[in-house]
Parts: sequence; C-alpha cells; structure tokens
Amino acid sequence: MKKTNEEKLSLLLNDERLLSEQRELLIQWQQHIRKCTELSKVLERAYTITEFSIFLRRPLNEATTKDIQTFLQQKSSNVKETTIKNYKFRLQGFYRWIIKHTKYKIDEELAYPKPIVVTKIEVSREEMCKQRVKKILDNKQKPKLNDTNLQTLNDYHNYKITSGKVESYTGFVGKVYFLKRLGLFLGEKNYKEVKREDIQNFLSNVQSKINVSYKAHLL
Repeated sequence: MKKTNEEKLSLLLNDERLLSEQRELLIQWQQHIRKCTELSKVLERAYTITEFSIFLRRPLNEATTKDIQTFLQQKSSNVKETTIKNYKFRLQGFYRWIIKHTKYKIDEELAYPKPIVVTKIEVSREEMCKQRVKKILDNKQKPKLNDTNLQTLNDYHNYKITSGKVESYTGFVGKVYFLKRLGLFLGEKNYKEVKREDIQNFLSNVQSKINVSYKAHLL
C-alpha cells in the first residue's frame, strides 16, 4: 500500500541513524514550518536535511560551511546540478530557521553565505597588442613562417622597438601581422628576395581592408 506524505515524514524523523539531538531539532523544525508550508514541500526539505544529518554524524547546530561543501561534493557525483542547487537552498533555509527560531548560535554563513568575489583582471589594450605581437613572433600557430623570414621579422621588430621608432604596440601590431601575411604569401621565398611584382601580387590577393600606410610602407 502506498504511503502517505505523513507516513513518509514520520519514517524520516524516526530514522535510527539520526542522533537524538538531530531528531529533536528536526521535529521542532517541521512542526513550525508545517503551519505555512505544504506537506509535500516539507517532505522534500526533510529528505535533504535528514541526508545531511546522517552524513554529519553530530548535532546539526555544530555544522560548518566546509561540512556542507563536502556533503554537496559527494552528492554531485550522483545527481544533477539543479538538484545540488536545491539541496543548498533547502539547507540554507533550515539554518535560517535555526537562527530565527532557536537558541542555538551557529555560523551565520550556513544560512547566509557570503557571495564569492570575482576579481576581474583588467588588461590594457596596449598589453593585449604586445601579447599578440609576441604570439606572431613565437611562430607557434599555423600557418608558420619559414625560419629565414621569421628571423627577419624578429630583427625588424627588435630594431623598431630598440630604436624608439615604435612608441606603442597598439598601432604596431597591425604592421607585424601584415608582414607575416606577406611572408606566408611568399612561401619559401625570403623577404630580401622580394620584387615589386611580388608585393603587387600580394596586395591584389589580400581580401581584408588594407591600411594605406601599410601598402605605402611595402612599396
């Protein structure tokens, strides 16, 4: 015969694995919330709190945030993420009830967890462009320049930076990238072997918009 919610709740509260202190607090809790909560909802919360009580193996008022984290981690291997969120919500509600309606002094983070502060690392545009140039010169991403052209491009970069002709990577990154594209277009031919005709052919094959200064620089 199918058990009623009342019978299911009674079985939970009389689970032999519960400590007497845990059972006493659970009975007090369910008596209070039943005045304003549907029995089916009370039962759902009772299942979660009972599971946590059995896991804890000590009075519920002695729990720590680490206990709850460990409990939820263990449950996460068997249940969906949404269920874990429900577990967390129910336990927080239970501990809020303890703070408001009992004499116990507990860690308030059990009921009101502190929000996780995410520190956003701001990266300047200058730094992003500098890192992009570094990646181009590392030549680790395909397609790659041949060794001779890579060395020439590195020499060009080092000259421009050390001579002070480049004050910012923001504008320089486009030139380095453009020169890499030229090197890739040349294939095995080296930069130093390039003729005007090669550059004209390259420019006619470039699909994206070309900065006029880059074109003038090549020619």
